[in-house]
Amino acid sequence: MSPSKEEESRAAALADQAAQLLAKGQKEDAFRTLREAGSIAPDHPRIREVFLQLQADNFLHPFLKLCRQYASQPSDEHADDVCRYLEREHGQLPDDSADECVAVLLEACAPHGVGGDRIVSTLLKYSPQARQDLAAQLAKTTTDTLFNRLWDTGDGAIDGLAAVLVDPAAWSSETTRQRCEGDVLMLLIAKLMEAGQDAVERGLQGLGVLMLSDAERLYPLVDAEGLAVILSSLDPRTPAPVRSQATLITTKYLEASKEAGQDLLFAFIRTQIDQTTPDKLIVAFAVAAVVFPLVPASASVLFLAEGFVESVVGLLVRKGKSTKVRQAALEMFSAACLDQACRDRIRQSCAPWLEEQVKTAPEPIAGTAALVLAKVHGAGVPRSTMGSAGNESMDVQRLVDKFKGMMRDEGGGDGQQQQRSIEGLAYTSATPAVKEALAHDPAFLASLVRHLQQAGDQPAPIFGVLTILANLTQSPARRSEEQKQMAQLRAYANANAGREPPADDDPLEDATHVAARCQAVLDSGVVPALATIAKHVTARSMALLVQLLLSLSQTATHRGRLAQQGAIKLLLQLYESLKAPSSPTQDVALQRTAAHALARILISIDPALVFDSSGAPPMTSAVRPLALLLDEGELELSPELSPEPGTADRALTPTPHHDLLPTFEALMALTNLASTTDDAVAHAIRTHCWARTEDLLLSENILVRQAAAELVCNLVQSEACAADLFSDYDASETSNHGSSGSGSGSGSGSSSRRLHILLALADVDDPRTRRAASAALATLLGTGSPARVRATADALMTHARAVPVLLRLCRAEAEDDDADEALLLRAIICLACLVDLPSSGPAPALARRAARAIRDHGGVLVLREALVRSRNEQVRLLLPGLLEAVERADALPDADAGRAGAGAGVAAAVGTGAAAAGDGS
Repeated sequence: MSPSKEEESRAAALADQAAQLLAKGQKEDAFRTLREAGSIAPDHPRIREVFLQLQADNFLHPFLKLCRQYASQPSDEHADDVCRYLEREHGQLPDDSADECVAVLLEACAPHGVGGDRIVSTLLKYSPQARQDLAAQLAKTTTDTLFNRLWDTGDGAIDGLAAVLVDPAAWSSETTRQRCEGDVLMLLIAKLMEAGQDAVERGLQGLGVLMLSDAERLYPLVDAEGLAVILSSLDPRTPAPVRSQATLITTKYLEASKEAGQDLLFAFIRTQIDQTTPDKLIVAFAVAAVVFPLVPASASVLFLAEGFVESVVGLLVRKGKSTKVRQAALEMFSAACLDQACRDRIRQSCAPWLEEQVKTAPEPIAGTAALVLAKVHGAGVPRSTMGSAGNESMDVQRLVDKFKGMMRDEGGGDGQQQQRSIEGLAYTSATPAVKEALAHDPAFLASLVRHLQQAGDQPAPIFGVLTILANLTQSPARRSEEQKQMAQLRAYANANAGREPPADDDPLEDATHVAARCQAVLDSGVVPALATIAKHVTARSMALLVQLLLSLSQTATHRGRLAQQGAIKLLLQLYESLKAPSSPTQDVALQRTAAHALARILISIDPALVFDSSGAPPMTSAVRPLALLLDEGELELSPELSPEPGTADRALTPTPHHDLLPTFEALMALTNLASTTDDAVAHAIRTHCWARTEDLLLSENILVRQAAAELVCNLVQSEACAADLFSDYDASETSNHGSSGSGSGSGSGSSSRRLHILLALADVDDPRTRRAASAALATLLGTGSPARVRATADALMTHARAVPVLLRLCRAEAEDDDADEALLLRAIICLACLVDLPSSGPAPALARRAARAIRDHGGVLVLREALVRSRNEQVRLLLPGLLEAVERADALPDADAGRAGAGAGVAAAVGTGAAAAGDGS
């Protein structure tokens, strides 16, 4: 029985309902509804059609289903489903339906708000296929049609469009890409020009991507009107993201357009100023403030043009009631202070108006005006001439008090007030009197440290605070006579130009005052604060940070406090970050500065207290930074690499072009590290520092040579290191000397050369070098394996001067009794070891030869005199046996040559004669 018309109508309606459910993705409900329709009119064609659709849906790709689902029923929920799929699959589209998916989404997204914008942005970000399809559509259709659709979609769609335009891989032809890129740039500028356009940031973001990628080719497309609309977005009243994008575009435009673009820009500024309305003045001043750092030379030409500054000041006096106009003008003046001539012009033409703003205007105008005055004063302008003739100028201390008050006003302003105060103090703190006042204000220093801790990853406050701290702690640079004469010539020139010459020797800049300021900064707990920001600093801030630590470490009494606050770990971290290939701040000069600060601290502390048993960081990690300082000193003396006044500065500076202080202090720090019992440290120093240390043993500089000798003295306390450095004597030569008793041969190899150098250093005029070299010889002869000791003794005896040098040490008169006894003890140890060697092998003949050499050089008399005058128990213990061996050198048979009794207590005596930690002798 065939169904009635009513039943057929009912079945068709149910089939339509099933189709709608299927389009919504509700497949089970669609199947249930279609089955109900089939029970009413099974042969109805509409039911068969929907059934076939239902069947085909089973073979559709899931992503195509999501695309169709969004197109038929747009919603944020369905948009999220599409975006999640794209992110999960990294933009991989189905091979058989990729074109359809892209077409469906691009067509459906435009009118559907936020969800559609997010889909297009994600699609073009993750899918190369989608980028290629969009490029193809742009190439074959009218560009503005597709552009308008994407513009209406939202910010993300325009960002995606710009990304496609700068991606050559998405295009089949570079010519087509460039044509479409130019078309879109013109369309973006046109959108920005439309009256009432709300999506300014959208257009600027797209322009920014295009200009960043291809400004050299695109800048000619930006005419005067287009540039005007971009520059107008620099208005300080616009949102910060808009100003940021406009600044980026302006920067790239000026870089590419050179003089042509600058002419258009300056014409825009003049036109805005000539109209004299508040809105136009604000824009003009804001644009000038932005471009000064970008093209300072060209901007200064505009600023210094005849009557420009005077006309601006006149406008401010007549029409400057608007706080926004005054603030914009002050920002321009502040930016113009980059140039010396502009600072002079501001001082001459604007000082009275600026001082009035500081005294009477509200914030932030007063703070910005104070900042401009501080910058003018920072150029070396005397207080008495900061204002025009006949006007009372503002005292610098009043500016400092103003900035400190702004810093205390934690809740005032929008964060810019705090930054202005920090920047102002960065300029004024270069003055000695201001340094003293700030350094002895604990509340102010605590505030600085707090700002540093709260800065996070914001570069501006970090740089400002570090500048202030660096100014407070830095010592004035040492100057050569030539540099002093040049400074005097500059002072005369400054005087002729109406500027006060700087004082030659300010008493507030002497070593005592600098040390007191450093102590105050340390007391504020600055080092832990530096550690919190170390990972976020820019290259400029990194330079200030390592310079600050170097200044703080200059005074020896501060170094323990620095180590206690974690400065060593911080410096090691800074050195590693500076050395990393990926570091934006990779700079050998900064690495040397960080290493120099590390060396200073390690000179004055016990390494075992800093590098604890946990091994974090290990003591060996300090060796590589110190090794860097052993290279030649840096050219041109700089304040951060100058020694303390009144120390060994003259001795450490043999020429005007090299500073040996870092090398000297690195050697001292390595000596202190080598004083520990950790063989790993000695091995690291041997591996990374020995080649240069060996050269420095022959340095013409007394202090450097002395420090190198002390380092060797401590290194050979490690038997492994001693064996490594003094074990490659020529075996055949050694054997021949021992068996024949002949002294005609000479040891060969680098060990013999090193031994010869130590022997020569034991005979120099400098007492500390003699003590260090003789202690090293005593250690090499008195401790270690018998085989190495015999080889060392044999090599030493090949040098004709060995015994005479050791005997002269016995007679040497030092600067004090203790030093005299120390030299005597070391010499006696060496002589006793030569005549009291282990009896195995060829040693007896060598011992007899040594005893005869001592006797033949008048050693008996020298040793008897030493026995009479010495009060050292170890010397008095060793000398009788040594004298006995020397006196009966001829009577001793070869087999008994080593049994003279002089060896008693030698090992213990060598331990006493070795260099102490941090002393090296």
